[in-house]
Amino acid sequence: MAASPEPVGRKEIRQLWGWIDSGVCLGAGGGAVVALVVQKYGGSSVADADGIKRVAQRIVATRKAGDQVVVVVSAMGDSTDELMDLAGQVSPLPPARELDMLLTAGERISMALLAMAIAALGLEARSFTGSQAGVITDAEHGRAGSSTSSPGGSQAP
Repeated sequence: MAASPEPVGRKEIRQLWGWIDSGVCLGAGGGAVVALVVQKYGGSSVADADGIKRVAQRIVATRKAGDQVVVVVSAMGDSTDELMDLAGQVSPLPPARELDMLLTAGERISMALLAMAIAALGLEARSFTGSQAGVITDAEHGRAGSSTSSPGGSQAP
């Protein structure tokens, strides 16, 4: 019986990049030597349910070819612009930290829906924010860079 796929953990994500926005991770099983494929999808690729399903199919095809997959996904369509407009309506100068928090909502929606679409195709996927993957940024809200990777914490299942 073949080993079931193991999702890529936070340690592997930290080793892959110095930073990550939001993503979905699928791993490889069986101990075979495989490639780690990184896929990035922008907002227009995941603008609606059909787009998310198409992206999920591409990801699943890559995984079924035997590779580990890490996916970085942007917010859906124009949702970032819509959130920026809304922030401007409630505050003429929104605090940078709160604006960052608001904008992550769009990315979180995309990555959760994408993980659901992958699950509907029969594979397990987990969504992670950068901080959940152990990536810590500096305090430059709106243009933060990676400052450290948290060496501790639990491995993502």
